[in-house]
Amino acid sequence: INNMRNCQNCTKCCEGHVRAIIKGFKIGNGRPCPFVKIGVGCNIFKDRPTECGQWDCQWRKRLDLPEELDPKLTDIVIDVGIDDKHLHASIMGLKFKEEHIILLRNYCAENDIDLTWNFPLTKETYFFGKEERKEHCLSWT
Repeated sequence: INNMRNCQNCTKCCEGHVRAIIKGFKIGNGRPCPFVKIGVGCNIFKDRPTECGQWDCQWRKRLDLPEELDPKLTDIVIDVGIDDKHLHASIMGLKFKEEHIILLRNYCAENDIDLTWNFPLTKETYFFGKEERKEHCLSWT
């Protein structure tokens, strides 16, 4: 039994969300991987770097996250932040709507999880959660 959602043709993590150096190319913060064929997949999947294989899309993993937060539908990629009680959402693209963050904030409140989210192209970062963890979580972003 597979306990994760399937990527299908989603390539959002490779479209500038994951921060890494892939075969000499710095990606992330809006810079896509040069090896991604958007909406199809990775051109070097069999030889992909460790960072790519270890990246852990939380929408795929956390089956209790609302379907409406599918990265293909929202342009939001959700990652583990500083620890398993911190999620970080990178928001890129025109599909993002305020109600997506409301859904994510509600999920985090119900599950006692801190949330940071940012708009990498503008460098704006926001926090929702326990005030005593704010500085700690924001240091990760």
